[in-house]
Amino acid sequence: MEKRTMLALFITMILLVLFQYIYAPKQPAQETPAPEQVPAAAQVAPESPSEPRPSGKTESRQAASDLLSREFAETPAEIKEYSTDKYTLTLSTRGGTITSWTFDKYDVSILGGESFTLVQGETTDARLPYIYEPRENGFAFVYDDGKRRSEKIFTFDRENPYLLHFRWNGNILFDKILVRKEVDKDVAERAYGKPLYFGDKLRYVKVREGEPEQVLSSRWGGFNTKYFLGVFLAGQNPLSLTFLQKEAESGLEMALDWNGADPVDFFYSPKRTDILSRIDPELEKSIQFGSIIRPISMIFLWALKGVYGWIGNYGIAIIILTIIVKLLFFPLTHKSYVSMAKMQKIQPEVQKIQKKYKDNPQEMNKRVMEIYQKNKVNPMGGCLPLLLQFPVLWALFRVFSNAIELKGQSFFLWINDLSMPDTLFKLPFALPFLGANFNVLPILMFISMIWMQKMAPAQGNMQGANKFMMQVFMPVFMLIIFYSLPSGLVLYFLLSNVISIGQQQYTRNHLKAQEA
Repeated sequence: MEKRTMLALFITMILLVLFQYIYAPKQPAQETPAPEQVPAAAQVAPESPSEPRPSGKTESRQAASDLLSREFAETPAEIKEYSTDKYTLTLSTRGGTITSWTFDKYDVSILGGESFTLVQGETTDARLPYIYEPRENGFAFVYDDGKRRSEKIFTFDRENPYLLHFRWNGNILFDKILVRKEVDKDVAERAYGKPLYFGDKLRYVKVREGEPEQVLSSRWGGFNTKYFLGVFLAGQNPLSLTFLQKEAESGLEMALDWNGADPVDFFYSPKRTDILSRIDPELEKSIQFGSIIRPISMIFLWALKGVYGWIGNYGIAIIILTIIVKLLFFPLTHKSYVSMAKMQKIQPEVQKIQKKYKDNPQEMNKRVMEIYQKNKVNPMGGCLPLLLQFPVLWALFRVFSNAIELKGQSFFLWINDLSMPDTLFKLPFALPFLGANFNVLPILMFISMIWMQKMAPAQGNMQGANKFMMQVFMPVFMLIIFYSLPSGLVLYFLLSNVISIGQQQYTRNHLKAQEA
């Protein structure tokens, strides 16, 4: 029983890790809300002549199209910057767009060039030569040729600087706002890079190359990566969003249907729970902490941040949290190790009975149970304690894999980013399955796994394929899987293995003392 349990746990962990990092995470299938979910009266309707415009007389669609299609003089676009203590926006006066929006702490921008381009049919304002104007808590781009006017106003919320209020004034007809997302260069980011939206629940959008996908949301929707989120927020009217990926290696485009008059809110932020919850608690679900185990993950995130606030180093915080968890589960793991050791001790006697009564299963089971009762051994004693720990193990895996708090956080020496592999140096050649980076922690974890498997009580009874599976194949396979995972996650598993080795040795000594 115990060797089957260990095999099951290892295989389950491998499948979960593969699922998390090699393939995109399993998400609910995209479901466009039924018509009754978005009342017809509330849907954003196309612009009609009777709708009020922000200012001035609205030009006809053809006149606006002629302007937007016009070849303007090739004057170089002016590049402007708007900075706060949290981020820097790079702006272009040609088209009056955001070229990048970089979080200074992480040096990352997921927004692509020409974001907040305005669209009218098949044409856009990307050629209009806007003039940049600083404004209170923001800026504006203004185009005015005396007849036609377009004014884009970007204002950042005083209470939440990650919230952008966008307004437009003018007399040119527009019907969409276009925002672009950069190409995900990191494999892990690609796995998380599906667009998402929230109505009655969180849903992800599968975008195929060259095929637009339209969704309706009564709450919010937009771009997603492992650590960052950029979404439009619904106001009185629901959001109608269209996602498009033109080519396989191109970034995503997101077009918001818009009547040109209503203000628009765009929220762009690191995926930190304290920031997301101030806008909408449901935004926290964009962090990949699991669904069923999310409450456990949130408790561990809170604990990790609490220890960090006391220590000031997330690497040490991971070590302390790992030790606390192992101590809490010590009674269960000790019971499991004792049970497996006792099972190992009576195996010769059990095997004799199995051989003797192989043609009489009922008698064999009866005799085996008598041996268990005589030696006070529960055949499930090695299984249940391990299974009870699995939700906690998986919650910790999720936290150390996805918490942005670990991004850019150094531990010591060469480990300068706990959200990245701990590469010490690059090899002059690439190793099969591992690449050219020499990562130290996964190698140490591999060694600890081999050591731990050799010490496991059930190992002595394993033969053939089972023994090879546990002692050789599993450690090698886990090395390959964990080699490119975040160093904070690998640090947890390495320390957990080391503590388990100590527990196994303690159990051995404890049983020897009882026998003496």
